[in-house]
Amino acid sequence: MRKETKNDSETVPIRHMQFNFDESKAAKYCWNNNSWGSAYILTFSAFIPAGERFVVEAVRAFRDEIQDPELKAKVTSLIGQEATHSRVHAEFNEIYDLKGLPVKAMAEMSEKIYLEYLMPNLPKKTRLAIACAIEHMTALMAEKSFGDNLKDMDMFDTMARDFLVWHLLEELEHKSIAYDLYEYVDGSYLHRMLALFLIVSVSVPAGLYSVRQFLKVPGFSQGKPKNRKGSTYFRKNFFSMYPKLFAYLRPSFHPNDSDTSAMLEQWRENLFGQNGTLSHSVTKIIFPKITAMVAETDKATLDNGRLVAQS
Repeated sequence: MRKETKNDSETVPIRHMQFNFDESKAAKYCWNNNSWGSAYILTFSAFIPAGERFVVEAVRAFRDEIQDPELKAKVTSLIGQEATHSRVHAEFNEIYDLKGLPVKAMAEMSEKIYLEYLMPNLPKKTRLAIACAIEHMTALMAEKSFGDNLKDMDMFDTMARDFLVWHLLEELEHKSIAYDLYEYVDGSYLHRMLALFLIVSVSVPAGLYSVRQFLKVPGFSQGKPKNRKGSTYFRKNFFSMYPKLFAYLRPSFHPNDSDTSAMLEQWRENLFGQNGTLSHSVTKIIFPKITAMVAETDKATLDNGRLVAQS
């Protein structure tokens, strides 16, 4: 049974953002002056442009099949937010590519995985199920960060921190959209588990390989003790999310099982309210309209997501 929260029926905004990244102001290590942690974050950022494009295309493939006006508007919001994430991460990645790190090469590897291997070779329902798994993981990262009052994010260089906080907030805003679309068009538990296994088996080895490539750059690695400190921190951080990570394995799982509406309301105000810390980076906000698809409600009705004519 689908679970609703306070913010569940709200229109999700598409924010156009401008962060003005400057290579001269970017720290050599974007996380806690630590080479391993920075390599991990740069790997994450390098994989985002192609990963977000994969999610966008996965949900876009079903948009014309949606007869629920509210869901269709939310899918439009998801597409808009993820497309902006892809663009901004690409801009951030260019800064660290200029510093001689293999961000571009790792981004190209991500493109091969997501866009040249997975996208053309998988059925569209499988691609959507993979998008659900990706969205679950990013939403949990956001929930943990905001639940800790961004304590972890304070370890980032200011330039990296600001845009990653924005990204995480939007992952929280749209955390249930891909999943609701999946339930709308398929909802198969077995299919969802197979997709989860597939994306984990592909992305984890690729991610570890990418971290090693960053650490191979002359003058970047700080040696085993400091690298061990960084890897231990992120491993413990990841383990702390295990209970909610494994919640995804339940047949009855829904992203709204974890109600983050109060958290979302608080941090929307903190970041984008009148005195919000990121308000200056917003250039435009779009709220997709919920357009009715049935002009005469006495002639047709929506039944379980499908348009059904009344007798």
